[in-house]
Amino acid sequence: RGLTTRKMKEGGKVYSFHNEIYNAFIAGATKLGVDLMVIDERPDMMEFYNNNRTVRTFEMMFKKLKCDLPVFWTLFGAIVEAQRRSKGHFLLVETPYYAPRIPHVIDNYAHVMTPKGHFSLGFDGLKGRSIFWRGMPSTRWEEQFAPTISLSPWQSNPNGHFLLVDQYHHDRSLLAINRNWRTVDQNRSKNGLLHYKDNGVARHFNWIVRQIRLHDKHNRSIYFKAHPKEIKMNKGKYKVPDGVDMDVTRWTTAKAFAQCFCAITMNSNAASEAVMAGIPVISTDPGSMVWDVSGRLIPEHINAPPTPDRTPWLSDLAYAQWRLEELATGEP
Repeated sequence: RGLTTRKMKEGGKVYSFHNEIYNAFIAGATKLGVDLMVIDERPDMMEFYNNNRTVRTFEMMFKKLKCDLPVFWTLFGAIVEAQRRSKGHFLLVETPYYAPRIPHVIDNYAHVMTPKGHFSLGFDGLKGRSIFWRGMPSTRWEEQFAPTISLSPWQSNPNGHFLLVDQYHHDRSLLAINRNWRTVDQNRSKNGLLHYKDNGVARHFNWIVRQIRLHDKHNRSIYFKAHPKEIKMNKGKYKVPDGVDMDVTRWTTAKAFAQCFCAITMNSNAASEAVMAGIPVISTDPGSMVWDVSGRLIPEHINAPPTPDRTPWLSDLAYAQWRLEELATGEP
């Protein structure tokens, strides 16, 4: 059976919950003769976290249902861990990359979809840590996306600025950076139990600025653009990395890209926008969707960001982004 369609409002517009995607998935799988079990409920907020009780619950449920492949939206840590323990896999539904996105949706993108809206599908991970098709032909890119999506030639602005592109600091794609860069809270750590500060992403950004200052031979300016959700969640009091020359958060993305020498991100989807706009990118996390067409934070790339052929990247990602109407047909 299909899931109940619900509506939500943001920015004065009404959207459908992401159950529309599940309905399309159910329709397509049914045409292919795939057996499905639909769980028409969401766990409590605490169930998002990877605690042993929740993991065991999913383990037992999947075993009882003889589940070969859980399919879900957003990265549930407990489901991921349950599948890891059983050496199983999962299919993650998420937002698109260079495909058209729903504009002006900040808080609830993962819960909305329009009839012709795009979404992504990937196995066993989030963003660049997913398993996608590789070595694909350019046919789908040329037929489905190229006619309507602008692809600018690589830009060369040697006297331009570096643009640091922020992300929501508690995004699940940043779990590794948060854990690797956070520091121990000595005031709260007692009796051998360690407590950590919520500063991993901020410290990583400060390190990026230091590396640029250390290795950039032309002393270019460094601009910073905060993420809309960071602004909202912190009531406007977002953190600007130390040593940044200018906070351009109020600028549009197009204005921030203008005369930009290089955009630097961890794994933000804004990196895909930059690549499509012809802006060279440096990525600091392998989970970036532009990892294959971006540079690294090393002296060589800080001074001369790579501008490789984007055709293989465009072709492969075309087979990771789909429309509802395509999913509902059941065609591979």
